[in-house]
Amino acid sequence: MRTEASLGKRYIVKLMSNMASVPLYLAMEAILPRALGPAVYGNFSFSTHLFQQVAGFLDMGSSNFFYTSLSRRPTEF
Repeated sequence: MRTEASLGKRYIVKLMSNMASVPLYLAMEAILPRALGPAVYGNFSFSTHLFQQVAGFLDMGSSNFFYTSLSRRPTEF
């Protein structure tokens, strides 16, 4: 039997995960530019931004569609 998680619990978990990722992101943004140097950091920033754009294009909303279709039929596994 499947138990349903409440909206409040899901919100708290998502909030906590976002709060945990903020210090990690800030530390990474403080350390990376100094460690890599201007030229290599520019290449790193360009390549990560390009990868995010390509991944977003290839996704084409399929993750949103999948989540929506699963939400419509909560009894199916």
